[in-house]
Amino acid sequence: MYLRTHRPEINNDLESLTFRKAMNADAYEIHRQNAIYFGDKLGEEETSDSKAGMILPEEEEKRGMTIYLAEVDQRVIGKVHIQLSPGIGGIYGLGILPEYCGKGHGRTTLLKAVEKLKEANARDIMLQVAVENANALRLYQSCGFVETSTMDYYELIMKNRIR
Repeated sequence: MYLRTHRPEINNDLESLTFRKAMNADAYEIHRQNAIYFGDKLGEEETSDSKAGMILPEEEEKRGMTIYLAEVDQRVIGKVHIQLSPGIGGIYGLGILPEYCGKGHGRTTLLKAVEKLKEANARDIMLQVAVENANALRLYQSCGFVETSTMDYYELIMKNRIR
């Protein structure tokens, strides 16, 4: 989906939502949220002290992907990843914790991500969303994003043959 039309303004009632750049100390929270939103595995051996196999925000930023955390009353309620490639801004991995959904925080987080990309001089802004995620599709469309292409993702399962 690409941003094609004028976007709505951020709801002033939600200005209490802050947007801060994630640090390596936030790796476990990002990992935990990815497990909630996208079904990533959250191993029992993983703790907030162990960062093995987790996304390290400061390392990701060196490769061009910046992760922001959405906070309300100093509590992390969601996250979004943004990337700027020559002129094209990308929004990835946006999610709001279930107990905070339906209150406008997703819209505010999305619009703040768009603002960050525009400040970085993105000419075009795109995002990816699973087509079965109807709530996300409605949110993105209401903020001016339009579908430009679809992709079918599938898992190829091959059974080992024993001879």
